[in-house]
Formats: sequence, C-alpha cells, structure tokens
Amino acid sequence: MEAMENYISENASEKKTGEMLAENANDILEKAEELSKELGRKVTVEELSEETGISEEKIRDAARITADHIEFLESEG
Repeated sequence: MEAMENYISENASEKKTGEMLAENANDILEKAEELSKELGRKVTVEELSEETGISEEKIRDAARITADHIEFLESEG
C-alpha cells in the first residue's frame, strides 16, 4: 500500500512540475511576441533575456519544451 501511495505522490509531483514548465514556456512565448512586435522582427534569446530578466538557459529550455515553436524567437544555429 505504501508503494502505491508513493507512486501516486510522485505522479502528482511530476504533473505539477510539467504544468509549471508549460506555464513558464507560455509566459516566455507571450513576452517574445510582445518584444517581436515592438521591434518589428524576431528577437534573439539574448535580447529576450535582457528584456525580461529570464536567463538564456530558461528561454532555450522553453523553446525546447514547445518543440521550438516560439515563432517570434530567432532560431539559433
């Protein structure tokens, strides 16, 4: 029974983490869109990081989570 409770607890934790990652990715997407419209072009990871205070690593992670579908973000490489 304890193993089942641990399994349920772990799954709930993973779901919460996944939801938080998706929420962060959505926030970054919105900020990239706003900055892109302001500048009239796609933005770089560096520009988005400077504008938002979000680390470049977190922005890249968000891009990976969204399968690089942040259309307002200039692709790297």
